[in-house]
Amino acid sequence: MKDRNLCIGGLFLIIAVVVGGTVLTSGCTEQTSTPKENPFPGIWVYHGKIGTYNATIVFTFNENMTGRYDMLVPDTTPPYMNSMEFPWESDADQLFIGSSSEKQHLDIRYYPDRDRIVVLADEESGIFIGEEFVTGPFGWEFFRVIEGEGTPGTSP
Repeated sequence: MKDRNLCIGGLFLIIAVVVGGTVLTSGCTEQTSTPKENPFPGIWVYHGKIGTYNATIVFTFNENMTGRYDMLVPDTTPPYMNSMEFPWESDADQLFIGSSSEKQHLDIRYYPDRDRIVVLADEESGIFIGEEFVTGPFGWEFFRVIEGEGTPGTSP
C-alpha cells in the first residue's frame, strides 16, 4: 500500500513539475513573427479645406524613403499649384517629414483599421497658398489611391 501511494505521489509530482515548467517558461520564450510591412509607401490624397480654400493635396511616399507633395487650390485666380520633394522616415505608425521644426509641429500617423493617414498640425504651423500664409491648426485625413481605381471621391 505504501509503495502504491508513493508511486501515485511521485507521478503527481512529475506531472506538476512538467506542467508548471511549461506554463512558467512559455512567457520566457521568444515568439518570432514576420516583420510588419511599412504602410506608408504609395499615393495618398486629401480633398478638403485649408482655411477657406478648397484644396487637394497628394503625397507620394516611395519605397526608397523619398517623397513628393503636390497641392492644387482651384479657388484662386489663377489656380494655385505647389510641389516639393522631400526625404521621409517612419517609426511604426508614425511618419516624419521636413525639418526638425516641422517635425515638432506635425503629427502624421497611419490608422490601419481605416487605411488612412491623418496629419495634425498645431497652431504654430501654416501653409502658403499663393502669397497668403494660412495658419493652423489643421487636421487632414488622407486616403490611399489604389492603382486602377482612381482618386477617392472622383471617377476612375
